[in-house]
Amino acid sequence: MKPLRFFTDKTISRPYSWPRILLTVLMITALLTICGCQAPGVAGTAVDVMTDSSAEESAEMLITTGYDNVAESPAGGYLWLVDEEHLLSPGYVPENLTEAGDGIYAAREAAEGWLSMLRGMQFDGVDATGLSLVSGYRSYDEQSADIETRKQEYLAESYTEEKAARFALYDYGQPGADPRQTGMILEAVMSDGSDLAASKPGEWLRKNAEAYGFAVQWTDSGITMRYVTAVHAIAMRTLETDVAGYLQYLDASRSYVVEMDGAMYRIRITEGIDPKMGPILFACGDNRGNTIVVTPEG
Repeated sequence: MKPLRFFTDKTISRPYSWPRILLTVLMITALLTICGCQAPGVAGTAVDVMTDSSAEESAEMLITTGYDNVAESPAGGYLWLVDEEHLLSPGYVPENLTEAGDGIYAAREAAEGWLSMLRGMQFDGVDATGLSLVSGYRSYDEQSADIETRKQEYLAESYTEEKAARFALYDYGQPGADPRQTGMILEAVMSDGSDLAASKPGEWLRKNAEAYGFAVQWTDSGITMRYVTAVHAIAMRTLETDVAGYLQYLDASRSYVVEMDGAMYRIRITEGIDPKMGPILFACGDNRGNTIVVTPEG
């Protein structure tokens, strides 16, 4: 396996080639989807991304939305910065909220990506039965409830109302500041409490998660995975950073080139869509008013 290469001309080489058919389908679906924040989605059951017919729906959405609205209607929340300074609204719920397993829901892309990885492990002979999802989509109301519960715990310890409320916010952050509200984040552990990082599934995830579109961070108990699409996941792994750090890098570099399966793609961060960029394959927002655009290179 070739190592990741990070060049001075901001070219990133992608080491993965398996499974190319799946990646092609994932890229086509992602590249066609340019849609806005929708009203609360309807929970469903995850389907196989290789046989799903959503590409036609995505194409229709692309036609009706148009490039002009992409900055105001960013796709999916893949790279949305969500924190105390960049809050999500109380009414934001990912479109097509889908069960990923173990009673955990996520945005459709993240749920299907997770299920695809489980199939990939099975294909490679890795037993994933001990893997368990423990966290996914977290609604605004659930965030508020967590804060209220913690506040009551402080009140029970004889803290004043003001201090209890302040400490609860310190522990959890404001409602809307949890990036899990995007629906793009899943957390997994080994159900028997063993170290996921040292397990066969953990080894597989370390080698393959980015190829399925997930940027990963390892924790003491397991793994946190954020679906950002394969192009950005590979870049984030190379930079050894999360979404916040990645956006800071983009702010400084403005443009870089990704090599993936022998093809070159240029990624730009911009405040709007410029027709001079050429054909836009994929665009998403960052929750700061910018648009990250992917175009073919060469």
